[in-house]
Amino acid sequence: MTRPSWRQMYKGAWPLWWLAAFFGIIFIANIFLVFFATESWTGLETEDAYEKGRLYNDKLAAAERQKNLGWTAELRLSGNRLDLDLKSKDAQAISAAEVSVQMRRPTHEGHDFSVKLAEQQPGRYVANLEFPLAGQWEADVTVRKADEVFRLKQRFTVK
Repeated sequence: MTRPSWRQMYKGAWPLWWLAAFFGIIFIANIFLVFFATESWTGLETEDAYEKGRLYNDKLAAAERQKNLGWTAELRLSGNRLDLDLKSKDAQAISAAEVSVQMRRPTHEGHDFSVKLAEQQPGRYVANLEFPLAGQWEADVTVRKADEVFRLKQRFTVK
């Protein structure tokens, strides 16, 4: 028996079928990847990413100013009530400040809302919130008093 030559081994239509099957598998895999990529997108993206990156040093300077300010804040969520206790460097209550909170849903877009906290007693600011969804929420608190600005971020789980 003689061994077949390479021309005889690669004659016929089967090499074409192997080539078609190879590219067919790649095409089907790409369809699945595109489908799952578009179906799993939650809609979150960073707006103005370039501008935020360009202003990063300003944020570092603001964080340093806040550290030197020495204010402390305790933020609590009890049911639908949000409480903020604000104290100065010497542990005195900070009164007559403007406190606003941006509530963000870190996993889904379209449910964020803002609220202003009212001063209930010196140094204590409160607001009642209505959450559209249960789950993870991030509170971005901004406190302004005269020309001083204090920021605080904290996450909560709403049931």
